[in-house]
Amino acid sequence: MANINIQTLNNDLYIYKDRVSIKSDYAFQGILIDYNESKPSGSRPSFSSLLPNNYIVRSGLNKILILKLNHQNENQYVGTETDLFTKQDDFYITNAVLVRQDLGKSNLAINYSSIETWDNLDMTWETLTRKWEDISYDGKSKIPKWHRVNSFDKELNKVTQKKELRNK
Repeated sequence: MANINIQTLNNDLYIYKDRVSIKSDYAFQGILIDYNESKPSGSRPSFSSLLPNNYIVRSGLNKILILKLNHQNENQYVGTETDLFTKQDDFYITNAVLVRQDLGKSNLAINYSSIETWDNLDMTWETLTRKWEDISYDGKSKIPKWHRVNSFDKELNKVTQKKELRNK
């Protein structure tokens, strides 16, 4: 049996309420982030870069592009969580791609924080329950069931098809 070395790499993009961070096992040359605006206003989201001066951070066409200007091998960001930028507006990140030092591409897993997910839900603490008595679901689907009924009309010598509401 051959020895197979499986290496698990961490390529994660963390989205917090006010900032976006990356944790990767690669030194990156660039990052491309696709996003959707939560409120379509036609303007770009406002954010400010937390990276050093040798990085460019630009946005447009629902994309954020982060580029490193020099090709120096900087391993200070490898394996640690690094803040990329702070965000002032709400936007939903849909995809992120990391460009490595060797100019290969790797997808980034997008991880939203719990508070960011909770803010998007239409719930309050008062409506949550752990008691079975408070749950009003009876186990039956409330969607009406329709079925088709074929009948033969002798006068017209035709088969007619009707949709009827099923009572079960």
